[in-house]
Amino acid sequence: MRLYHPYNRKFGKFHHHTIDSFIHEYSRAHSRCSFIQVGGNDGITWDPFHYFIVRDKWQGIVLEPQREVFERRLSRTYRGVSGVQLVNAAVDVIDGVRPL
Repeated sequence: MRLYHPYNRKFGKFHHHTIDSFIHEYSRAHSRCSFIQVGGNDGITWDPFHYFIVRDKWQGIVLEPQREVFERRLSRTYRGVSGVQLVNAAVDVIDGVRPL
C-alpha cells in the first residue's frame, strides 16, 4: 500500500507547530497508539490519521455515518489493514435513526 500524506508530499517533511508534526512525534514516541475517529469519510482526503495508521500500525475505530461513502470508499481504503474497525454509524444524544 502506498502511503500518502499531503503535507509530507508537498513540503518534504513535517512542519513544526502543526497537528501533523505533533501526531508524528507522538506516534514515534509511543509504540502503541489507539484512536477513535468520528467522521472517517473516505479515509484519505484531509485525513490526519491515515498516514500514521498505515505507517505505524495504529489500532482503532473509524466511524462514518454515510452508507455509500462507507461502503464504496472507506471500506476499500482500510481493506487488509489490521487493527482498524470500521463502523457505519453516527454519534448522537439519543439512540435511533435519523436523516443525515
